[in-house]
Amino acid sequence: MIVWLASYPRSGNTLLRIVLKQTMGLGSYSDELLKVGFSEAVSEEFGHLSRDEPWDSFYKKASASNELYLVKTHRPPRDNQPALYVVRDGRKVCLSYSCYHQRFTPPPYPSLLDLVVGTDFYGGWSEHFHSWMGRRNTVMVRYEDLVNASGTLLQEIAEQARYTGEILP
Repeated sequence: MIVWLASYPRSGNTLLRIVLKQTMGLGSYSDELLKVGFSEAVSEEFGHLSRDEPWDSFYKKASASNELYLVKTHRPPRDNQPALYVVRDGRKVCLSYSCYHQRFTPPPYPSLLDLVVGTDFYGGWSEHFHSWMGRRNTVMVRYEDLVNASGTLLQEIAEQARYTGEILP
């Protein structure tokens, strides 16, 4: 079974993965390759687990398994498996995402206007948000709440992630 760790890019998905790793010891996979600027060693600190098979094979195996697979995604929903969706103010996201493109991707990169109107690979922030939040088994986690996560929030995250062990402070 997959539990999606979903968000629009630059919304706090990596922070969620760090919280899962540091408080529950949970690692997570990604449906995409590592981004530019992230080494394997740094990614392990973030809870990143490497796949040793192509995405399609991994997805079929993980979806059919009774074992839990946490999978980071920035893409729209593919199925009805449960999800934690990290949401951050769309204005801050678009600005951060624009800076990310300018720093890490070769030109021509999308302009801030392109990101605001949704002509990016991942579409627009609003469309992305509504595609995930329109599902009955998605729990929303606000980025601002995740920065200093309370015990209550950590318990809610643990429940959605199907984690039953001890939560470290």
